[in-house]
Amino acid sequence: MTLVLEPGHCIDLEPGRRLLLDVGGVVPAERTSQVEINATCVTVSTDGRAIYSVYGHSLRTPDYSVKYIGYRHPRVNAGPNKGESFELDLGAVPGNIAAIYVMLSAYPVAHFDFAGRAYVDFHYGTEEQATHFGHYELPVETGSQGVLLARIVRNGAGWQLQVLGLPFKIESENELAAQAASHFAPPAGS
Repeated sequence: MTLVLEPGHCIDLEPGRRLLLDVGGVVPAERTSQVEINATCVTVSTDGRAIYSVYGHSLRTPDYSVKYIGYRHPRVNAGPNKGESFELDLGAVPGNIAAIYVMLSAYPVAHFDFAGRAYVDFHYGTEEQATHFGHYELPVETGSQGVLLARIVRNGAGWQLQVLGLPFKIESENELAAQAASHFAPPAGS
């Protein structure tokens, strides 16, 4: 069963599972050749520092717990959809990482006015075999340059998915990690 998610939704994730995230935007047909979507996952430490940004030019964390797997799959690039995918191995995330933030922006930095909606689809599994469990879609705010879609945070011995939907403005791609860290919330019990 697929859940339709909204900001504020929290889901306790199955311990030790791998997640597949499809992150993208719905782009009008007349604009698809003009737009490059930049999906990013940012790991944030227990003290609120951005540690690694994973995206199309930085393909993984050193421990392979967060991997960019691209935009090849028709699931994320069919018709008006433009997106990218990530694989997260929550059982392999180092103990000093408290959260993984999921973001979408335009590249190069531009207004998000090209897209009507941003989305993220959540799956258990890997690129080869995935079970869809959640979908989050939101209208893109005119004038924003990106959106912080969700965060996956430590929750006791496990992890919790928290849907955010926060638009942001940045001056350069270098500010994406700082944008994630600015929304850091310490894990429960810390």
